[in-house]
Amino acid sequence: MLDLSRVRAYCCCDSMVDCEVRRMQEELLIQKIRRLPPEKAAEVEDFVDFLSRRNYDQRLVETAARISEGAFQKAWDNPEDAEYDRL
Repeated sequence: MLDLSRVRAYCCCDSMVDCEVRRMQEELLIQKIRRLPPEKAAEVEDFVDFLSRRNYDQRLVETAARISEGAFQKAWDNPEDAEYDRL
């Protein structure tokens, strides 16, 4: 039987049950990938890389927006722009 106490340390799930479900999903995905011809497995790898980059890029944009918010506060908070705030 799987010792979930050690798995939990490396899992991003909210509960042990979720962690076990995720592990089973990962195993099924790995089995499917293993059945693919090499060129299709390479496409899967490219797609996973694309998803990782997209996720990273999105977090980068969100972080940059949060960091720059304070710098733009003076430009955004002025009487001349108050008319636009009411739109």
